[in-house]
Amino acid sequence: MQVKFTKIRPVAILAAMLLFALPALFCAAAYSPAVASLEINYEQAVVVIIGEDPVPRVSVRALDASGKPVYGIKITAEADNKSLADVTAYSAITDRNGYSSFSVDGLAEGDTKITFRTADGGAEATIPLLVRAGGNRTARPTAVIGGYTLDGNAPKKNAVTVPAGSQLTLSCETEDAHIYYNLNDTCPCQDLISRIPYSAPLTVSEDSYFRITAYKPGLEYSERLNITVTVYIPGDVNGDSRVLADDARLALRASAGLATLDDRQTKAADADGSGSVLADDARQILRYSAKLQIEFR
Repeated sequence: MQVKFTKIRPVAILAAMLLFALPALFCAAAYSPAVASLEINYEQAVVVIIGEDPVPRVSVRALDASGKPVYGIKITAEADNKSLADVTAYSAITDRNGYSSFSVDGLAEGDTKITFRTADGGAEATIPLLVRAGGNRTARPTAVIGGYTLDGNAPKKNAVTVPAGSQLTLSCETEDAHIYYNLNDTCPCQDLISRIPYSAPLTVSEDSYFRITAYKPGLEYSERLNITVTVYIPGDVNGDSRVLADDARLALRASAGLATLDDRQTKAADADGSGSVLADDARQILRYSAKLQIEFR
């Protein structure tokens, strides 16, 4: 008996695959979790200062009935009084975490509200929008860390080099003002969930970039105070997080003008805190590495 094999063309195989796949694709496309609610990242009201830079950004999160984020949903936003503010979509389609975001640019002083809606009108949320003119501002915070004091007269951008474990203390002259900071290079002047309220001194154990502001209800946010903090371990001249004989050798070469150190290395090598790297600093680092002394002096 001779068995005959029929040659199946690639086109026929592709057609068969599509025939089986189409029902599943239609079912997947037909199912999309309904948006039950929209969650706004501002608690009471969006406050915008005319000419503010950067302009505030409002994030809106789409959630289903079980509180899970809904992906790929278009959100619209509109100010009731368009002469007061311009609301522009930054990313109108919700991301994997259910978020979309909008920028709000103040045009004229006054009070209105913003309404956010899903494109199908199934869910909406409204929040007051207060547009204010500049001039009545919260005092700028003062920062103290590692012997540095950065007050209202300090530049907007600052850089300090301090021992690891130094305490950053923040204060504000405006009574009852709230201080906020961020470590992710976003402005804490916006009521975003990423900003951190300051409540107690902060221990800085690694290189960090702080953006700091203060706010009191009824006033504008303060001017920002930005601080790049570089940390060092005393005696750790080469930056490997250990204090060894190699560090003493590098400090000794620097004291003799045979090696050039950057600011962090210089402060790590300056064991006695004199402001200069001398042979005695190298000696102290060597003794410390050999456990012949327990601290620098």
